[in-house]
Amino acid sequence: MRYTSLKTKYIIGVCCLILSVVGLLLAYMYREFDRQLENELHKRGASIARNLAVQSLTPILTENTIALQLLVYETKRNEADIRYIYLLDQQGKVLAHTFEQAFPADLLKLHAPEGGSGTPHIITIQTEDGLILDVSIPIHAGDFGRVHVGFSENFISRELHQILLKGLPFIVLILLVGIGAAWWFAEKITGPLAHLSENVRKVGAGEFDGEIEEVTNDEVGELSHAYNTMIRQLRELTAEQMKTEHELRMQASTLEDEIAERQEAQQQLAFKQQQLETLNRVLEERVSKAVNELRLKDKVMMLQGRQAAMGEMINNIAHQWRQPINNLGLIVQGMKLDYDAGALTAEQMNEDVDKIMKTIMFMSQTINDFNRFFSPDRNKTTFSICKGLKKVVAMMEATLFIQGINLRIEPQDEVMVEGYCSEYNQVLLNLLNNAKDILIERAVEKPVITVSILRENGTAVVKVQDNAGGIPDDIIGLIFDPYFTTKEEGKGSGIGLYMSKMIIHEHFGGSLTVRNVEGGAEFSVRTPCV
Repeated sequence: MRYTSLKTKYIIGVCCLILSVVGLLLAYMYREFDRQLENELHKRGASIARNLAVQSLTPILTENTIALQLLVYETKRNEADIRYIYLLDQQGKVLAHTFEQAFPADLLKLHAPEGGSGTPHIITIQTEDGLILDVSIPIHAGDFGRVHVGFSENFISRELHQILLKGLPFIVLILLVGIGAAWWFAEKITGPLAHLSENVRKVGAGEFDGEIEEVTNDEVGELSHAYNTMIRQLRELTAEQMKTEHELRMQASTLEDEIAERQEAQQQLAFKQQQLETLNRVLEERVSKAVNELRLKDKVMMLQGRQAAMGEMINNIAHQWRQPINNLGLIVQGMKLDYDAGALTAEQMNEDVDKIMKTIMFMSQTINDFNRFFSPDRNKTTFSICKGLKKVVAMMEATLFIQGINLRIEPQDEVMVEGYCSEYNQVLLNLLNNAKDILIERAVEKPVITVSILRENGTAVVKVQDNAGGIPDDIIGLIFDPYFTTKEEGKGSGIGLYMSKMIIHEHFGGSLTVRNVEGGAEFSVRTPCV
């Protein structure tokens, strides 16, 4: 049987850990640099727009349209990132602009606040050439119109790409150093184990002459000592067995003449029988130990599945927090701009603080929901499947929305079951996550997940169906096996469906099955209902 050595597994594990840490660090740096560059663009845009508002006042008062046109052309020529500039009067009429052809009428539809607080009004416009940041400033408190300046955000992407390219040699160096260190440690750790494995294979072939040198003072050394003790005992037992066989042959040849020798032989046989019984007891103890180890393995697999589910939920929380964090950033930036402009009043500050506190309370509630979702149940209770499904959907709706997946909940019956609510919800979470992952992996054009809850002949039935094309016939019978996965390496552990089937079968006395239907796969959870 082919197997992967411990050294290879150790090196691969260390490399994956290094890549994960470096990847997370790069993602964090990418996000921070993007935010800082965007803030700098906002400040720079507001500054240029204010300067234009001040410089354009005199030409507007003197109705010097040529000077206005020269002013906007000169400003755009000096700033490479400016896409356009245009000035509007109080009635919304265009006074000057930098467009080579006709002025785009769609820009007049951009909403700008009335009045002239001096606070820049910033919005983002999606165009065929990328995102444009439109910065609007009133001219002399809005009495003479507004200035609009459009900035291209493409330079942000260029700067971020340059940063990532500069960091690539550093990442390669870290990976090479990590591989070298992992190989050195693996050699030190697995070398004695490989020697021990070779000697064990010799014992299996009937060779009892070799012993292992005990060179380490740790678990490996202790294992080597135990192995050497076992080899000595086996040699002694083999020698004793050969001696006994010789004596039995001698006694058999003189059995008719030596009745006393026959009685002695019977006593020796009884002694051997006692040894056999002792050996049987030892074998029973080993079997019992192996069964306990298998049960412990099942518990570990269930814990791994729960941790994988928690990883998915943490990703869902990140999606739900993204918008509130952006809102907090915009409110704080607005307060600073108001303060810099001298327009921050106590009433405005109280209003902004109230918005911030509401956003923080929403984020705190998300964490509370997460804690309650993964709190283990100590006792069996009677619970509603519909309410549990709502909790699962609430934790996943942000992720599904970002991926463009439509979650369709069909009309449901109020079905009650008895058992551990958190474990049942975890099964629903695993099924929805698997459906989401296969829809993303196969890039389905209009991804849909359909969930239905119904009662059939005293049985609660939950069906989760996707439109990802179904499961191939050659693997549909294997998907509930432990550690079987169709996902790429590092993206799936292969224990989610196995753990879910164990929970439904052992804790609820039900079944978890799968079949291919029109357009995709359908998982059915059947449990006795109350």
